[in-house]
Amino acid sequence: MAAVQEPMYEQIVQFTASQ
Repeated sequence: MAAVQEPMYEQIVQFTASQ
């Protein structure tokens, strides 16, 4: 699960940074 949460978290961070 951690392996799946890692990339997911990265996408969330990028999306938040884009805003």
